[in-house]
Amino acid sequence: MKIRDITGLPITSYDIIGDIAIVYIPDQYIDRSVDIAKAIMQVHKRIRSVFRKNPVEGEYRVRKLELIYGDPNTETITRENGIVLKLDVDRVFYSPRMSNDRLIISKSVRDGENVFVPFAGIGPYAILIAKRCQTCRVVGVEKNHVAVEYFRENVNINRVKNVEVLEGDVLDFVDLYPNWADRVIMPLPKDSYAYLRELSKVGRDKSIFHVYLFVNSSDPMGDGRAKIEQNIDYRFEILGMRRLRGYSKSIDEYVFDIQIYKKLLS
Repeated sequence: MKIRDITGLPITSYDIIGDIAIVYIPDQYIDRSVDIAKAIMQVHKRIRSVFRKNPVEGEYRVRKLELIYGDPNTETITRENGIVLKLDVDRVFYSPRMSNDRLIISKSVRDGENVFVPFAGIGPYAILIAKRCQTCRVVGVEKNHVAVEYFRENVNINRVKNVEVLEGDVLDFVDLYPNWADRVIMPLPKDSYAYLRELSKVGRDKSIFHVYLFVNSSDPMGDGRAKIEQNIDYRFEILGMRRLRGYSKSIDEYVFDIQIYKKLLS
């Protein structure tokens, strides 16, 4: 049974994080919010709380949520790809819709790689990679103190020993890891390209960068390539790109897998 079958409303956009549901409700259906929440809880029996989704805001990309129905506690535990993540959905950024992309990237990591993850959040990329590749060394950097605390707790929950958690602005750590990383993951679609020039210093010759970008949906490759070219000093090759979601009528989110060449051609 679907939500629309119960409510008669075209409500299809919602995320389930642990035992919490976060739903997008257009303004014209606000007066039916409780009906929608009860319908979600009827379809998904383990849900204890339903919150209305608001836009991501602020430096830490956090959504201010409105409780519609149920328990006001915003802390939960979720599972994805064999790892466990504890978080507060009202205080940190986390998107379950990215779980498949995280798995794709983790499967591309080779034994013994050094992996650098700026904008690491509560650690889903870093912990998944560390758990799948125990010979890898993973460094995750996050600025939001609350997210860092959950990141550290999630490292312990998942019993991974090969993850280092750093708190602060990622640019403050670039000089500590010169030419260190075989792979850099940049899951910040709004501004990641602005960090690319500095973060490229962390990568080795022929390192792989996963760059998340908002690009023009009519020419994602051209727009993405231009953004990368304008913000990097090295020769690079686009190995592939994947559409992750639509952001607006003309903008989509993509991840570009690029390889950076630091050595001059002979």
